[in-house]
Amino acid sequence: MEVESLLFSGTGKKTESCRAIKIIQAPGEYLEVEMIAREIVKLVHSGHYNFPDIAVVFRDAGIYPARIRDIFARFSIPFQILHPEPLVSASLTRSLIALINLFDEGWRREDVFTLLHSPVLGVDSALGGRIEIEARICGIFSERREWLRDWGYS
Repeated sequence: MEVESLLFSGTGKKTESCRAIKIIQAPGEYLEVEMIAREIVKLVHSGHYNFPDIAVVFRDAGIYPARIRDIFARFSIPFQILHPEPLVSASLTRSLIALINLFDEGWRREDVFTLLHSPVLGVDSALGGRIEIEARICGIFSERREWLRDWGYS
């Protein structure tokens, strides 16, 4: 919280906890990664840090992996990219978007199917598949009342 409250105020005093975080601003992504690489090398060569002591967080991981691979290899910096995929492609995110759309967009079939097949909800895949097939046969496209009506099966 201290870093967050002092980050943009310009009035905060520098504390020990603030020295552990460095924010780098550069005119482009390539130069940004290169500046980070130079800073990492400087920290490790100072003898106060080892490579595993350092973590880098980017605002948008989707555009950086290729640049990181290229530049960190050039600087001989070992690295691991933990979340190379955009957040929107994660199961939980897709499920949350489908759930929001369910209510906002009128229970569209694709949102119901996304939720039925989501590993987050834990619906049996065979049951989800049967519901999807039956909904297609019954011509259900949207509307909550259509999903809740009797489909003629017991």
